[in-house]
Amino acid sequence: MQVQLKDNDQEKETDNTAHVAPDMSQEELVELACFEIEGTNVSQTELPSEAELQQMDKKGLLLFINGLRLFRGRADQVPFLEGGSIHTAEDAESLRDYWRTDENTFGRRVDMVESFEERLGASQSYFTSGSSTWDSQAPPNRDRNWVARNTLPSRHEEGIRKARRFHRMVQSGEIVLRPGEPINIISHSQGGAHAAGFTEHLLTYTDDQGAPLYNVESIYYITPHQPTDIDHPEAVHGIQYSHPNDAVSSNDPWWLYNGGSEFGRIEGVDEFDGRDILGVEGTPEAEGPAGNRGGHNVTDNDFIFQIPEGQPGHVRRVRRRN
Repeated sequence: MQVQLKDNDQEKETDNTAHVAPDMSQEELVELACFEIEGTNVSQTELPSEAELQQMDKKGLLLFINGLRLFRGRADQVPFLEGGSIHTAEDAESLRDYWRTDENTFGRRVDMVESFEERLGASQSYFTSGSSTWDSQAPPNRDRNWVARNTLPSRHEEGIRKARRFHRMVQSGEIVLRPGEPINIISHSQGGAHAAGFTEHLLTYTDDQGAPLYNVESIYYITPHQPTDIDHPEAVHGIQYSHPNDAVSSNDPWWLYNGGSEFGRIEGVDEFDGRDILGVEGTPEAEGPAGNRGGHNVTDNDFIFQIPEGQPGHVRRVRRRN
């Protein structure tokens, strides 16, 4: 099958069939696993276990995009500084650790990756960094003036570049997706604008019928930085969690060198939870940027998995809008 790939930069034809797994039934997956591993016959005594069968039958890719990493900054976007990559859980190292803690502000052990994987039923998770400079900006270049475009990095544009990397990895076989396999993106802080740019560009790749090559269902924005400047892609379901007491991205002090940010809803998101989780009755005091940061930390936001079904912010699979 020849697939016409189109983006803002160029058009080219490529053969996708070698790197996009066919939409097979469970029985067909078993047959493939048993008899077609690396082109050799495998003994029937090596049939997959029940757990392996369940894993093979799962569908879905999760992409986790972290926010600012203090001692890396924009180096995370620069290839010759070991940035700009997309990693599996096995080689993500500190990018994987970003999403877990043995004890959050509420005293709980939290692993956001495990929780999202369990709730969304994903078969594979990848990690990349949305960390940029402290004074970087959320909007795409089309919404910025000449001075801003030439002095301050745009995290939206950095996300676009990351989408190109993702697409190359799919074409090379480093990432394998079935046709129509759902992609869900989980972002935090600076990673929010990065996720928006990534998704916008990923959806520009189309097949020979003009349909999107990638099926991005949802973007989860956890305490996004500069939310009112993020350009959310309208074809994708958006879920945002922000807190008025957030001392980094909502109620930041004047002296914090972070490009400025204010509490608000991302334009175009479908669901918005704007509650405070610290500094209210029954919770620890909300502290500043040097303390618990008023709920900004990603691992303090595990409350999202307790939001009841039917309420805004409930974590679940959502089909992408056509």
